[in-house]
Formats: sequence, structure tokens, C-alpha cells
Amino acid sequence: ELYKNSLLEDTNPVRLFFVYLISKISYSTADFTWLPTKEISNFVKNRFKTQSSKVVIFPNWIDTELFRSGLSESTFANRILYIGRLSPEKNISLLIKALNKTGVALDVVGEGIEKQKLIEEAKLANVEMRMLGLIPNSSLPKLINQYRILVLCSDFEGRPKALLEAMSCGLAVIGTDRPGINNVIVHNKNGLLCSNDPKSLREAILSLNEDEAKRDKLG
Repeated sequence: ELYKNSLLEDTNPVRLFFVYLISKISYSTADFTWLPTKEISNFVKNRFKTQSSKVVIFPNWIDTELFRSGLSESTFANRILYIGRLSPEKNISLLIKALNKTGVALDVVGEGIEKQKLIEEAKLANVEMRMLGLIPNSSLPKLINQYRILVLCSDFEGRPKALLEAMSCGLAVIGTDRPGINNVIVHNKNGLLCSNDPKSLREAILSLNEDEAKRDKLG
């Protein structure tokens, strides 16, 4: 939801007002609005006075026949996976800082404006990081199955498909305790939630990386 995300991004007031106007006009003239979560639906209805009869919640869905476990015979023992845009709100710098001096490597699927910045940060932090670029969605299940842990440390999300796809493949997942992530991950039940700081994320990564039984249980 553009206006909600703009508020979370601390957008400058002029752009924020422009986004509000576009959103207000769009919702007021639309015959139908399709939103992925109850949280976002409530936001739209309360902020823009949209009629409940015009709003339907339909979460992002995953093809569980395509995204499933058992597609790879072996997994990387000491590498974790990130899938998504390389943009500021994804907070990948936090992940790089968390991996400093852990010996755990990072593989990144995606492209974006922060690519070069992240490469430089990884070098300074002495973190082994591979940029895998864009990968077709149909090829992702086999790739995901080569890993044991996926991390998503965004400042905010809507209904993150990369997280759901990794969970569908049986990976243990770690996420920051932020909107859009904390309504998918239940801490210590189907993943781990951590604070938005390197130490908390580092502890979560190491606890899963070193504990096969815990990975299997959460995955």
C-alpha cells in the first residue's frame, strides 16, 4: 500500500501529500479494492474512509506443489539466503553487519539500486557474499532447497512472497519483528523473530546455523 509504505519510509512532506491525494482519489473512485492483509485493509478503510463492501482481503498465495522440500540432495552448510529487491527498506546492510566475524556466508537473489553499496559493505565487513542476480520464479524452488536458512530483515513488508516460498520449501526462516513479517512468523513456532539490530540478528542466525534439530523443527 503506497501511502502506508511512504509513512513508514519517512517520505518528505511534499511527496507524502502527493501520494495521499493519488491514493484518496484511487480508493474513492475504484469499484473494488483487493488487499493482501487485514492490517493493510484496516489501514485503507480507516485512513481513506473506504467502504468495507468494496474491500476484499486476498493474501499472497504459494504453489506448494512447486515450492516444496526435497528438490536438492545436498544443502550449503554455512551459507544463508536472501531473496528480494536490493533497496533501502529491505535493510540488507543490517544482515551484512550481523554476519561480520561469524564465518557464515551470504547469497543474494535480486537486483536493485543498493547493489554496489552492499558489495562494498560486505568487503569492509569481511563477509563472503555472492550476488546471484535475478532468477526466474520457476527456478527458485530448486535453488531455495540448496539452503537451510533464509533471512528477511526488512523495515516493513506487505505479504512477503519470498518468505512464504522459503517456508513452503521447509527452510528455517528468520525475520525482523516488523510489519508484514511478524504477522507471518510466529517466534519459535515457524521461525525466529529478532530485533532490528546486528547483535539480535547475529544471535538468531548462529542459533539456527548450529542447531540442526531446531532448524528441522521450525522448517
